[in-house]
Amino acid sequence: MGYRSDVALVFSKAGWEALDQLLDGQHAAFSVEDCEKVIEFLNYADNRSIDSASGDNLLMWNHIKSYASDAALLFDRACHLIDGEQWYLFDLGEDGATEINGGYCDNPFDIGATHSLNVSEGDIDMAGKKCGINPPVKMIGQLQVVPTLIVQKAMPTTSPVDNYTCKSCGNSKLNDMTDKSCWKCGVLVK
Repeated sequence: MGYRSDVALVFSKAGWEALDQLLDGQHAAFSVEDCEKVIEFLNYADNRSIDSASGDNLLMWNHIKSYASDAALLFDRACHLIDGEQWYLFDLGEDGATEINGGYCDNPFDIGATHSLNVSEGDIDMAGKKCGINPPVKMIGQLQVVPTLIVQKAMPTTSPVDNYTCKSCGNSKLNDMTDKSCWKCGVLVK
């Protein structure tokens, strides 16, 4: 399992060229085996794009262990051997924590994170209706007490006037002058 992240890594054109030179197998800081691991990890990116105007490179990995050895070779070693103004790393952890490294913030890829909750709603709108769960029964000594809501309503002095139909359930036995909500479904009148 382990902690996972989504990672975006940007190299300017000059930064990409410096990475290419770093991974040619001739640099003292990297063995040929390390170069191969980093190149394999670069090829493992879930998304890669190039900005045609600037030649900048964007690589993205989803749900990876950014502290694993192959990722650490790139993120912690290779990047830090390149001028920090030529690369930018944005690491978004599974808990929402962000880590940003590198100084190439003014890149064309506009990297950022948003926090949102996405749902698919049901096909019946229940806004304004009661949930239908009864309140708990409380015991006072040996007496059961069920909390209830008492609503006093003025009694009409004349016979009820059915002049309003509930838009939710179609109940037509409502009076818009005396009824505050539909007695059948609970939706507010007007």
